[in-house]
Amino acid sequence: MTKGREQTGSDQALPQRIAETTPQSYPGSDHSFTLQIVFELQKNVGQLTQAVSTLADQSKDNGKKLNQMSHIIYAAGVVLALILAVGGWTLKIASDIAVNYFNTHQSTQQPATPTK
Repeated sequence: MTKGREQTGSDQALPQRIAETTPQSYPGSDHSFTLQIVFELQKNVGQLTQAVSTLADQSKDNGKKLNQMSHIIYAAGVVLALILAVGGWTLKIASDIAVNYFNTHQSTQQPATPTK
């Protein structure tokens, strides 16, 4: 570019020289913001840890309840089998008594055959 030309807007945006010193530090530029973020993360991780342990305890309780339910169902099956066995035995005895009763009354009520 020649010196006689005017500088365009893009030429003006370029810095004329590079900074030679580091920027000054201000008194309030400590790491409190970073510490605040770290403490918030630590709090959230603690809450998540507590939630996971609570879920693990609830899972154990649900396992115990399921085990108890399986014992109740097993016991109900045993009771039902006993009731069916006793009921079947009772029905067999009742049918034997009924068959004997009808056989004895049927033979006594047969008409006599006429004799010639």
